[in-house]
Amino acid sequence: MKDMLIVNIAAFALALSGLMPLAAANCEPEIGNERPRIYVATFLVPEGKNSLGDKVSDNIADKFKNDGRFEVFPREVVSRQMSKVSEGKMATGAYLELAMKLATENSADCVVFGKVTRSGNEVTFLVRMASVSTGENRRKVDETMARSAASDYFDNLGDSLVSYFSAPSAQILPIAEVPAERGGKSQMTISLWGGYNWIYADSKTRDALDLVDKTTGGKSTLGGVGGGADIWQRLKNGMEIGGGIAYLPLYSYKYSSTSGGSTTTFDYDVNFLPAAFQLRFVGASGLYAGVGVAYFISMASVKVAIDGISSQASASSSTLGLVGLTGWQIQTAEKFGINLGTKLWFIPEDGGGWSLTPFAGFFVRF
Repeated sequence: MKDMLIVNIAAFALALSGLMPLAAANCEPEIGNERPRIYVATFLVPEGKNSLGDKVSDNIADKFKNDGRFEVFPREVVSRQMSKVSEGKMATGAYLELAMKLATENSADCVVFGKVTRSGNEVTFLVRMASVSTGENRRKVDETMARSAASDYFDNLGDSLVSYFSAPSAQILPIAEVPAERGGKSQMTISLWGGYNWIYADSKTRDALDLVDKTTGGKSTLGGVGGGADIWQRLKNGMEIGGGIAYLPLYSYKYSSTSGGSTTTFDYDVNFLPAAFQLRFVGASGLYAGVGVAYFISMASVKVAIDGISSQASASSSTLGLVGLTGWQIQTAEKFGINLGTKLWFIPEDGGGWSLTPFAGFFVRF
């Protein structure tokens, strides 16, 4: 009943050595204060329901999460990465190579994989937990049993893998999963977003705009549609560092006056172009929050027209400010997703003011 999956995966290490960076903990039993990163691959089920492979893997991943000492890659992400396993028959060698390749690309310390086969009224579980950096098996579980006992067996299968690690379980809430798709080769994300910038202006600006609105033919606007781009580099434990640029409409006004038969029209616009240095924490569910320092460049332009003859001028200035951000990254494909959030900008120029930009956009991982 036991097939080539029993072969130690070290035989594949040389073939994959070009893809394998050194892992942090090497999947050693003495983890101390380390938090091994566990990649639970979708189990291979040559016969029967394809969903069984996901169920076995989900149960094992839950055991590691509930223990509280590990960072566990989200099973929904792993299942998506290994969709070919559930789509139909896959050779054992190809399955093994795929599991090791993905665990390596996601910078895991340990990879759990296996195969479930059926013969008559018997079910066989072939399970391995291996070090990603060395390719050596750390725990091997091979069991054959009656079908009636299979359900209870795989319910407890994860316990025998977790017990390999000898450090005592932490008496705290379980450590969150590694955020979705955060272990890629370069661990970098680019995000493009757009939204409406809502302004709370300082008293000096509000007085000026109120005066314009009270003027015959005058009209002012606060805020407007803006957007930007951010680039992020993952550090560890969900922390990311990055930079971003944005375009923020602040306010504009327009009015005209007629005197002595001559009509004069004024158009005035002010926009900010902030360049931000940012730090954020991304949780397992994709929710994030962060802060940053921004360098704001103020761009003001005025257009004056007198009886149809116009002239235009512009000016710029700069100031330092702060930015806060919160949002939710929703994974929709292996490398792509939707980004929903809000940015809060504090701009101390001319006595201070702030703006709030709810946004929607998309992100790409590399």
